[in-house]
Amino acid sequence: TPGAISSATITPASLVAGDSGNAVLAFTMSNLLPKDGKVVVTFPAGFDLTNTPAASSTSEIDGTFVTTVVGQVVTITRQNDGTDKAAGPITDLTLSNIKNPDVSGNTGTFTITTTDSSGATIDTLATVPAVRITGVISSATITPASLVAGASGNAVLAFTMSNPLPKDGKVVVTFPADFN
Repeated sequence: TPGAISSATITPASLVAGDSGNAVLAFTMSNLLPKDGKVVVTFPAGFDLTNTPAASSTSEIDGTFVTTVVGQVVTITRQNDGTDKAAGPITDLTLSNIKNPDVSGNTGTFTITTTDSSGATIDTLATVPAVRITGVISSATITPASLVAGASGNAVLAFTMSNPLPKDGKVVVTFPADFN
């Protein structure tokens, strides 16, 4: 019977829609991870893994890694050139080249599984918490029709959104205190 992984999180360096970068895996294993074992991570739909993530650990897991991607699954394979990692926490297993979903919102849950070299499950957790991806407004300007003090009139808004605006959506603009 496989053991349980606990205290698991996957934290992208940026939580902005469409951004790419590192994602740090942190989790606690019930059993050891062999020096030729694997960490298998399933990302929810929307994450783009096509730039084949590279894995690294600054201090907790020694040796080298090879990563492979099939669909939404990244397999990190230890290359048998380190030592067995004892049961307990791992807080710095980092994957590079992870692209966030292009639309904001909560992602689905992740899965983390450790296996031996044959692929037999050692520990697993299928409910690693989702993360909240945010949208961004950029290149925003508000241009009043008149720049004369006390004048009234229209103001033109211009901005770029990272998400589509729903047909029943709203654009909320907050003007500084001196505007009427």
